[in-house]
Amino acid sequence: MGDFSLESFTSAFEDEDYLEIDAGQMAVALAALVRIINQDPGAPDNPLDEADLAAFAAQLTPERISWIRQQQELALSDGEHSELYELWEETDSLNSWLEASSG
Repeated sequence: MGDFSLESFTSAFEDEDYLEIDAGQMAVALAALVRIINQDPGAPDNPLDEADLAAFAAQLTPERISWIRQQQELALSDGEHSELYELWEETDSLNSWLEASSG
């Protein structure tokens, strides 16, 4: 089992109005894990073993889930707020990426 700590990722999200690419990717990935844990319809397949997923789930509080969703919304909002969005905007796959990333 890994030593994943949600707290160790917060430094990537220092700018409240703009996400660099790494933070955007983390936001989308963390939100996907929340969808997996909640067994949301359309959630992606679980990439983790059950012990690692349980360790991640144990760190989630309603406040942390809300924060993760806010970061995901920022990552998927537009190119002015997200470098990741800006890069996808330059491709022909923006809409497919948005659909897959937002659940």
